[in-house]
Amino acid sequence: MTKHPYQTCLRMPLTLKEDMTTICDRYQINESDLMRRAIVEFVESIQQNPNKTSRHMFI
Repeated sequence: MTKHPYQTCLRMPLTLKEDMTTICDRYQINESDLMRRAIVEFVESIQQNPNKTSRHMFI
């Protein structure tokens, strides 16, 4: 297991948490691994298409 030097906290709706937990249970993966992967894919998408972002994307 890799230890990462940075840690942050985020709040999410309960329904999103339950969906994430269901996916993690189904595929036997760690919730933090799922979040890291989703963030990586989001960041790569933003970097590849910076003009497709809008202020409302983050609300």
